[in-house]
Amino acid sequence: MVKLANQLMVGANSIAALEAVTFAERAGISPEALLDVVTYSTGDSFMLRRNVREFVLTGDFSARLALRLLLKDLRLYQSEARSLGVATPSGEPTLETFERGFAAGLGDLDFAAILKLLRK
Repeated sequence: MVKLANQLMVGANSIAALEAVTFAERAGISPEALLDVVTYSTGDSFMLRRNVREFVLTGDFSARLALRLLLKDLRLYQSEARSLGVATPSGEPTLETFERGFAAGLGDLDFAAILKLLRK
């Protein structure tokens, strides 16, 4: 159960961080500049640093943790949350976003490849 809770935070935080990257890029701010500032701000997170440094800046989305594996855990999280009667206001949209990424063919790439979906 702790792993599933962790995976929710991994997925939701990654979506927020990568959405922020897309937002910044469209506003003319590089991912490097975003990372430099946010790393010293309250929005800093391990997932921001991981996803930007290891994937966004390199452009290499080879899997360290395949999107399909995170998706499996997010599905399990939703199922367990339902059985426990727990509301999932961030779980549902996180699962939906990764489902869309999987449907778009990103399943064997690192889950940070969800950026490709967000950039469209």
